[in-house]
Amino acid sequence: MKTALKIQIIGKSLEQLLKNWKILTFSVFFAGKVTPKNKKIAVIGAGFFGLAALEEEGGFNPVCFEKTDKPGGTWFYREKPEDGVGSTMPSTIINHSKELGALSTFPPKKESNNFMRHHEIYEYIMDYATSKGVLKYIRYKKEVLKVK
Repeated sequence: MKTALKIQIIGKSLEQLLKNWKILTFSVFFAGKVTPKNKKIAVIGAGFFGLAALEEEGGFNPVCFEKTDKPGGTWFYREKPEDGVGSTMPSTIINHSKELGALSTFPPKKESNNFMRHHEIYEYIMDYATSKGVLKYIRYKKEVLKVK
């Protein structure tokens, strides 16, 4: 099922912003009156930073629209390519230290390689998502076609 969102950012449409920048993951507030009970935030994509954006702070009610049936974005290795879905190779090794690439609120395991391999990065992402309880906010197989 394809999902369409209509979202307005103060003074500019998100569509205008997207024309200027290549944005992989972003979050926006839904239009309407915001009260402590209905603060909603939408995150497009359950990749590394999409999952990090789902961590609840300040009473938000987040929802994530994920195009595929698995979280992790490009770090979820797909043996069979899917149209429009990126995937790293299983032999991928990051070119920066694990500490440099880690979230400040979730350090990587000490036993992980300093320059983590694909499976270690994916494990790190999933450990983070599980420990923070953010997987429940993801709506899988929901491709966002247009935001305006």
